[in-house]
Amino acid sequence: MRVSYVKVAEYQARGTLHLHVVVRLDAAQRKERAELVAPPPADYGAELLEDAIRAAAAHTAAPIPRPEHQAADRPGPAVEANGGGASSVRWGGQVDVRVLERG
Repeated sequence: MRVSYVKVAEYQARGTLHLHVVVRLDAAQRKERAELVAPPPADYGAELLEDAIRAAAAHTAAPIPRPEHQAADRPGPAVEANGGGASSVRWGGQVDVRVLERG
């Protein structure tokens, strides 16, 4: 299987990140035929891809290290930690997965 995607990220007026992603699942190709696009086997349909996207969004987090100190010549906002020494960013609750049809 080969996962292909296109993404666009934009900042909302309130400062949060909004992400649009188009994800496609194709049959894997040999290196010499990598430019060819073929549909995946029937077992790998839209429902399976949707489940995988939702699971990834629900379980993915990226840690934000807490700065040990702030240099006087580099002022900036401090990162608030959540007790474990680092905060993390996660996907929001609004994950909208849709199947795109031709046309």
